[in-house]
Amino acid sequence: MALTNLQIAGIAGVGIAGIYALSRGSGGSMQNKTAFKFPSYKFAKLNLVEKTHLTHNVDHYTFALASGSPLTQIPVTAPVLLKMPTGETRPFTPIYNSDKTHLHFAIKNYNRSASGALSKVPVGSTDVSIAGPLPHIDLQNTEDKFKQVYLIGAGAGITPLWSFLNSSLSKSGSQTKLKLIYSNHSKDDIIFKNEIDELKKKYPDRFDVVHVLNKGDQAANYTGRLNSEILKKEIDNVSPDAKVLVCGPPQFISMVAGMKKGPPFAQGKFGGALKEIGFTKDQVVKF
Repeated sequence: MALTNLQIAGIAGVGIAGIYALSRGSGGSMQNKTAFKFPSYKFAKLNLVEKTHLTHNVDHYTFALASGSPLTQIPVTAPVLLKMPTGETRPFTPIYNSDKTHLHFAIKNYNRSASGALSKVPVGSTDVSIAGPLPHIDLQNTEDKFKQVYLIGAGAGITPLWSFLNSSLSKSGSQTKLKLIYSNHSKDDIIFKNEIDELKKKYPDRFDVVHVLNKGDQAANYTGRLNSEILKKEIDNVSPDAKVLVCGPPQFISMVAGMKKGPPFAQGKFGGALKEIGFTKDQVVKF
């Protein structure tokens, strides 16, 4: 949901690729090998309204603009910048939510850097600021464009996939079928587990989920790490009206769709299992 009214500066047109170097930490939140060097954007202060645990190391943060100004929609899957009280600034992708008055984030705590600083912010604080959205692959208004969408994620990399999934399923008249292929260490690491189960019950003809768990149990469709053989079994539509969205740590993305380098919107070289299966570069989006 995109922020408005001169509160937050748009970043379109800025040469982001030359401004900072990124590498993905496990699960899709951004971590840096070298310090970020962002230009001086105009940030708006946020009020941390609520914080709840999703898993042992992933929290759901609910924010409102501290000014009380209304929010308008951030394009689906678009990242924004969050600035911590410590001054660290990182991109995070808001998660889709039917709540139109707040911004929601599912953020993994690495006990360092931006995520560690955010984990220490108390509810009621107005010390976190936001700007954006960042340049991104535009998926707005495509939620019902494709016959089939595959969402392939690992850990907290479900964030942009979750937004697209919910936006597509809730779009009136959409017939798009979606399959989430979701890799985690164990059942307890599955973010939005109950919500995923509810969506599968609510949309049995449109939504399916495949759980790949390193530590297998009754929740696992496959035990071990996600690999090309699993993807070849679970993906049966490579026609031009199919789309694939991928998010996770670097090795995961490289195995699935080729190495991704650069800022959030950069796609890198296409390859991996999806190329072997028969998809083209234009059919795949890497976050």
